[in-house]
Formats: sequence, C-alpha cells, structure tokens
Amino acid sequence: MPNSRLTVSIVVYNSDDVIEDCLLGFSHASDTSRPRILIVDNASPDSSVEKVGRFPFAELIRSDVNRGFAGGHNLCLERISSDYWLLLNPDARMTTEQTEELVRWMDENPDVALASPALVDASGESLNVERRFPSVFASLLLFLRLHLLFTKTLKARLFSGPFAEKTLDSKSADWILGAAMIARRSAVEEVGPMSDEFPMYGEDVEWCWRFKEAGWKIGVVNRLSISHIGGTSTTRSYEVSERIARVERATSDVLVKMRGRFYSVAWVALELMIAVTEAFHPGRSTDERDFSLKRSRALFNILLSRP
Repeated sequence: MPNSRLTVSIVVYNSDDVIEDCLLGFSHASDTSRPRILIVDNASPDSSVEKVGRFPFAELIRSDVNRGFAGGHNLCLERISSDYWLLLNPDARMTTEQTEELVRWMDENPDVALASPALVDASGESLNVERRFPSVFASLLLFLRLHLLFTKTLKARLFSGPFAEKTLDSKSADWILGAAMIARRSAVEEVGPMSDEFPMYGEDVEWCWRFKEAGWKIGVVNRLSISHIGGTSTTRSYEVSERIARVERATSDVLVKMRGRFYSVAWVALELMIAVTEAFHPGRSTDERDFSLKRSRALFNILLSRP
C-alpha cells in the first residue's frame, strides 16, 4: 500500500515529452513510502497515456474532454482520503523524499492551507513562487516608478514576486504558483476545491484568495527546491500571443470575483499603461519590448470587451 499521508495528482495534456521524467522521481521508492499517484488524462491527443502505462504504480483516470487544470485535478477529489493532496505539474520534478519533507513542513505549520516548494527552471534560475494578489495600488506605484524609492524589505512586502526573500520559509504569500502545490485536505473540505470557472490560469489565484478569506495562510518552503520546466503543455498547445491573452483575461476575471468589475477595469487600464510604456522603453531588450507589446494588445482587447 502507498503512503497514506499524501496523494499526488498530475494532469496530463500534450505532456508526453515530460511525464516520464516526472514519474521517474517516484519510481525508486518502495511501495510503502511512495505517495499514491493519480494521473488524469485530460483527453490528451498525444502519447501521454501510453507513457504513463510504463509506471504500474500510477493510477490512471480518464476524462473524455479537456477539463483544464482545475477540472482535471478536481476529478481526483473523491478518491483522496489522505491528510494532504499534492497538485503536481507533469513538467515538475520531485522525489518521494522531497514530498515527505513537504508533508513534515505542513505538519509543523497547521495554520497553512496551501504551500509550494521553491522552484527553479531548466537552467537553474529561481522562479517567483510567492506572489501578491493583483492590486490597483501596486500597479499605480509601478507605473509611477515610485517603487524605486522603496527599501528591499518594503518592496518584498508590497510586491513580492521578484522582490520576495527566497532564502527563508514564508507563510505570508497571497498566492503561489500551482506547479507543485500541497493542500491540507481539511482546509479543502472547508473552503472547497479549485473553481473550474477558470479553466486555464487564474484558478490558483482565486483558490488562494478563498483560503485567505477563510483565515488560512499560504506558504512557500524555500528550504526545499525542485525543478519546474514550465509551460510545456501550453507551449505546445498555444502560441505566445494566445498564452499572454489567456493569462491577462483570467487575471481580470479573477479580479471581478475578488474586487468587482470596476476594480478589475481599473487594474487592466493601469497594467495597459505599464505595458505600453515597457513596449517602447529604449532600455528594454527586443524580447522584452515584444512581450510588452503583445501584452498591451491583450489588455486593450479586454478593455474593449468589458460591458
């Protein structure tokens, strides 16, 4: 029998290039120490299912349609009876020993509902796991460049993200990336599962917001670092402009739910001004200006479509 403390769910869609490496991290553990592994096939058109079949410890759940990130993981809920639930991306790399360390950290911090280890990309570059909720105030400070006057500590408190302290464990995140997110089952039973109202992007933000509203904390375990390639499925499924548009649309929709339509429109307008400024900033690289130009178009289209 697998370890009863933790269940890992992994949703695959166009993931046949990464899922084997993901599962290899658990293949060397004994049956009694390895967590239960659930794989959701989100109607993937590639050979993901065939590659999952090479790992007999992985339990396959098939969906006849692509339910998105939230909907795919939520298919596992009725099968989970463990204390903790780890939502893991197929392009993330973890071992059984690392999951055990994550469980120990959650045991030591009973006020935390969700937590993530530190993440590094394929080149070893640290990723920004700890995030702040989208904020009109923060966007205004960035647009006016007033953040340049702040201390490092104040910038970390207001903006987190690239300014967050990455050496100390934290319980002060607003939200965390969903690439390797451990959830306390009792907290999920209180707050509810992720909303499939946001099928791609934004679901982790909205989920963390509900936990915070219920009085739970969101953690980052910086002492534990894992590799996350990032965006492999979406890169194969959507081109850059479409991915950017989906991120911005999801963020604005989440803000409507969190703060109301007027607040969401104000945030989009400010972010549009920031993106336009960055798109024509002579000090930015060609790639940075191109990204900001694509982001400007996405934000402008959101403003045009808002009733």
